[in-house]
Amino acid sequence: MAIKLLCIGNVGVDIYEDGAVCAGGHAVNTAAYFRKIGAEAAVISAIGDDGNGKTVLDALDSLGIDRSHLRVIPGGETGYCQIHMDGGNAEISCGNKGGVLREKGLSLTQEDKDFMKQFSVLHFDVNGHCDGLLPEVKELHVPISYDFGTFFTDERIAAVAPYATFAFISCEGMEEQQVKDAMAKIQKAGPTLVYAMCGARGSIAYDGHRYYKATARPTIPVDTLGAGDAFAAGVLHHLAAYIDYRGWTDVADGRFIPASVTSEAPYCGDVCSHRALLVKGAFDTAPINLSYTKRFAYKLYC
Repeated sequence: MAIKLLCIGNVGVDIYEDGAVCAGGHAVNTAAYFRKIGAEAAVISAIGDDGNGKTVLDALDSLGIDRSHLRVIPGGETGYCQIHMDGGNAEISCGNKGGVLREKGLSLTQEDKDFMKQFSVLHFDVNGHCDGLLPEVKELHVPISYDFGTFFTDERIAAVAPYATFAFISCEGMEEQQVKDAMAKIQKAGPTLVYAMCGARGSIAYDGHRYYKATARPTIPVDTLGAGDAFAAGVLHHLAAYIDYRGWTDVADGRFIPASVTSEAPYCGDVCSHRALLVKGAFDTAPINLSYTKRFAYKLYC
């Protein structure tokens, strides 16, 4: 089966103080980088039939991202965020918290579920207003990825982690031991692998046995928006490629991903996040080459 990622959740636009409007949201950003790597990607979400919705559709089409199951709601307001730039650091100042997706919610048809079964990984996010879909999606036996962002409270971990095969958290500014403790708590609740994104310090992977620390290449960012989503896309591509290579057809097989694959995946993530940091907006349309992954970039971290 071809390597394919389906992103379910947060879709919208980012509006900058200078008036620029860029397609964004976790689902769009992650799908964009997966597609830029050269693999297939799709999104399921809901947007309005407004101008911001058209911006999203145009961006998806420009990258060849499948939007056949994206709902366009007549009279609905597409999700948006207002972005304030502090140097190269993008800060979300306000928005409509998902717009029509939050207001109307998302329910799955049998056609949606049949579509989902065609993918290597199904990726959800903390701002996607789709957590309620996880129990029925779990029954499809396709690996589920979940991006907690910075919102990995005990309550959310208990509600979401049991359904996930892979999990991501954002931990910039946290002490390393705090990061590792959070990863251990999440991994114990369900996921096979947990990846922590620690900004300029790099990342940490955890498989329930060992921690693997990876450095990030030094970068002066143009715009930090979407870097975490780009990292997730690179990691998931590496993991999905291994699953495809092994020919696994059930989510339970993901328990047997070896340490070498677990620890190499963040390098693919760093290649993508580095690109994200160098463009205004979360992504551009330029392709990304991951063929030069180097194992020596990582070390076993205990």
